[in-house]
Amino acid sequence: DPDITHGALLQARVGPGPATPGTIILEGGPGVGRVTRPGLGLAVGGPAINPVPRRNIDANLREVAGDWLRTRGLAVTLTIADGERLARRTLNPRLGITGGLSILGTSGIVYPYSTAAYKEAVRQSIASAAAMGLTGIVLTTGRRTERFARQRLPDWPVEAFVQMGDFVGAALEGVAAAGFRQVVVAAMAGKLAKIGQGVANTHAHKVPVDMERVARLAREAGADDAEAGRIARGVTVRHAAEVLAERGLAQAFYRRLVAGVEAAVVARVGSACAVNVLAFDDNGILLEESGNG
Repeated sequence: DPDITHGALLQARVGPGPATPGTIILEGGPGVGRVTRPGLGLAVGGPAINPVPRRNIDANLREVAGDWLRTRGLAVTLTIADGERLARRTLNPRLGITGGLSILGTSGIVYPYSTAAYKEAVRQSIASAAAMGLTGIVLTTGRRTERFARQRLPDWPVEAFVQMGDFVGAALEGVAAAGFRQVVVAAMAGKLAKIGQGVANTHAHKVPVDMERVARLAREAGADDAEAGRIARGVTVRHAAEVLAERGLAQAFYRRLVAGVEAAVVARVGSACAVNVLAFDDNGILLEESGNG
């Protein structure tokens, strides 16, 4: 799982900012991408610095510069040496992030892994849960969605939660082979759109979101041709939801999105297994829930 920023030189220039006490301005300099399209959860025209790194930087500055911030503000400019060239090896150009890399991540720690080993770990985790006598399993796409799912399902044992990552196909094969009576799939909208497409691996480099399909779901939710066209030309499900929210159609869209995921999962595990789908946003708010059992 290559990390393009490994070994790259990242620098932060900190200096006097606005006169307003306590204000911290965070900007992107050379090598940091700029957002040119909606749907990424960032301001169009602003630097591609995600919310969690922003909070981390802000918190650290307030800890070490408390005296300064009581009377003045600070300005911080992040730069990445050779960032524009490095960004060509990422999905940034396709997402409409130009001129450099994004500042991403939730923990700041890279977890490299062998895809074959990770896939086998998923299968073993599912088999282990079955061996313990569990009849239900919860498949999540990562640490955050597992945390959200555990909050939603507090009575389920910890052994029932399996982080399948991108390996949807391998995980569902394991569920079918073990004969579970219930499977819960918890993910955010972008991953759910891919699962609904019927793909076995949801990694961004393996398969993109089928935005034409997302646009069809939007039409079913009540979007007009102009709105559906905007969605089809977009690159993220988040953007689709933003377009639909303008007319109060987002909930109807999410309902169809999870219904499509449910159908795709049933096709892999069989109708004897009850399927539930939980769609979360980035903050763990449940957007929609669906289930056939």
